[in-house]
Amino acid sequence: KYESDLDKILKEMEEHPNFGVEISGYASAEGDIDYNKKLSNQRAISVLDYINHKGIVRRRIIAKGFGASSDSGMSKEESRRVEVKIVDLNKL
Repeated sequence: KYESDLDKILKEMEEHPNFGVEISGYASAEGDIDYNKKLSNQRAISVLDYINHKGIVRRRIIAKGFGASSDSGMSKEESRRVEVKIVDLNKL
């Protein structure tokens, strides 16, 4: 569903070898805390795998699951998300 968005990020990374991505996975607040942590991590890893299989080396990818989203203004559906941010690896 989001491949075209990820492909735009891949294009930026291919054009700028000093760029990396920071992937943050989240879950809704429903359910068990440990399960939500695991689920959010799986979401982040799915995006990591996509980017890695498209040729971006693993050292340019940071991925982490944060469990339930802390933004109470979001719906359950909005809380179940992955955020991808391009970062300059020289500034980390």
